[in-house]
Amino acid sequence: LSGTIAELDITVTSSTGKSQTLKARTQVRKTTGMDAVMWSEDAVLPGRKVVYWVEIFNLGNGNDNFFYDDIVPKGWHSTIPIPEVLGLEAFESFNVTGELFCPANARAGEYTFTIQIYTREYLKEMTVTIDVEEVFDASHVLLSSGSAIYPGDTTEYSVGVTSLCNLPTEFAIDLTGAPEDWALEFDPRSDTLDPYKERRFSVVVTSPKSTPSSFYKLQLLLTYGPVEDFYNITLYVMDTGTDDGGGNGGGGDDGTFLTSDLMMILLVVVLVVIILAAVVVRGRSRRDTKLEFEEGSVERRPLPPPPPPQAQAARRPLPPPPPPKTPDTVEELLSDTQVLDRYSDEMDRYSA
Repeated sequence: LSGTIAELDITVTSSTGKSQTLKARTQVRKTTGMDAVMWSEDAVLPGRKVVYWVEIFNLGNGNDNFFYDDIVPKGWHSTIPIPEVLGLEAFESFNVTGELFCPANARAGEYTFTIQIYTREYLKEMTVTIDVEEVFDASHVLLSSGSAIYPGDTTEYSVGVTSLCNLPTEFAIDLTGAPEDWALEFDPRSDTLDPYKERRFSVVVTSPKSTPSSFYKLQLLLTYGPVEDFYNITLYVMDTGTDDGGGNGGGGDDGTFLTSDLMMILLVVVLVVIILAAVVVRGRSRRDTKLEFEEGSVERRPLPPPPPPQAQAARRPLPPPPPPKTPDTVEELLSDTQVLDRYSDEMDRYSA
């Protein structure tokens, strides 16, 4: 070790045979030296960290101070639990683990990471190459999508795309499921987007006038790198309402039948609303009349005198009233006051 004192005996002998012993002392000189090794992961995804390990050796025979520094790519940063001044004794070693953080927006490619270990006399520089892996990702949304057209009409489907890839990537769209005689116009069909760039992709679909009325299952594909995303779309080609039934073996009849059903349902709903409105109005009128009668607003007149006995004897019993007639039409139902009175009584009792 440096600073060690050694005592020496030096004997000097002359030619005459006389000798003399001398005492001497010496001190071991200090020597310096260092070494360092580094290991690191060689690949990382954006937004992740790289773990690296460093070991420092003091090769000198005395205590020495060591210093650490690193050079990271732009936007990266590292953390390592090492003191600003690392003191090591003679022949001592020190190992430590650090972390290098890759930013989330790092592009794919190779990056160099360098660390420096040095003393007042020596410097050792170590560099590793780290590969940022490729990322294929995108944010996209279906901007427009027609759901129904007539034969011979057009509709447009558009997709807004934002590239989240960490390298320039080609994006492309396609539409599957459409019959072969349909016309498809893309704007554009494909384009290369830099990271975080936006682009709108569109396709205009035109159906022939002879297209049968039906539901068509379409799929809008968006591909970029090895990734394939898609949107499922249902396009309804409507019936034109012609007498020939649309040319698809009765497809027009189905459309007419569907329209007739809807009209009948609407008519029934309107009639029910009219009946309920009439019942409610008549019920309110009857309640108002009852209230006026109870409050004495109706003038009471005396009853007429009974007829003489001869007239009473001459009177004959009246024939029974005819049975109520069942209305056949909605107009008869609305004009039948007995039905309205019965509904009004039911409404009054329900309200009470």
